[in-house]
Amino acid sequence: MAIGECSRALEITRRYARERKAFGGVLWDKQAIRQRLSALDARVEALRQLVYHTAWLMERGIDCVKKVSW
Repeated sequence: MAIGECSRALEITRRYARERKAFGGVLWDKQAIRQRLSALDARVEALRQLVYHTAWLMERGIDCVKKVSW
């Protein structure tokens, strides 16, 4: 659920950044804004892959406590 909420929040934020005018232009035109959102997207995707990998390990009966405890 948390991954879905994060993905949705980023989607809403991207839409907002494309519409919000500030600093003499649209926020989306600022490279720093796009870079920050891209970095957050990468973190959410990494988390999604960790969850998939953990589920894969559990399905095969492999101990995954170390993986999920970082």
